[in-house]
Amino acid sequence: MSRQARVIAGGIVAVLLFDLIASYASLAFEFSYARASVGSYFIYLITGVSGARASLTSRARQGAIAAAIVGFADASAGLAISWIIGPGRPPDGTLSPAEWIVTAVIVVLFAGAVGFLGGAVGARSNPNVAG
Repeated sequence: MSRQARVIAGGIVAVLLFDLIASYASLAFEFSYARASVGSYFIYLITGVSGARASLTSRARQGAIAAAIVGFADASAGLAISWIIGPGRPPDGTLSPAEWIVTAVIVVLFAGAVGFLGGAVGARSNPNVAG
């Protein structure tokens, strides 16, 4: 498994565990699950930094790609986790395929943008590798 694949796998595991913990915490401590989204943003950022460091070329772009993949996992499996537990479910209890697609596209684009910023930081943090 390549370093980049390990970064992506680690990011996916981290964001799904975070979704699980945040879902239960929002129920236990009665806070809006949406407030926990900042934790996902942090995971996207760290994935971008790590993805850039794992790459030898186009490092900011590689950070963006890694974070976008993690964002897709968050918008699909992460949403399913929070939906099953309860706080991720819309008030009316439904989500049409079109609504999910729009949500997924927004999450993936946002995660990619945050990952790109993290990737730019990761690229600069290791001056021994061109990128």
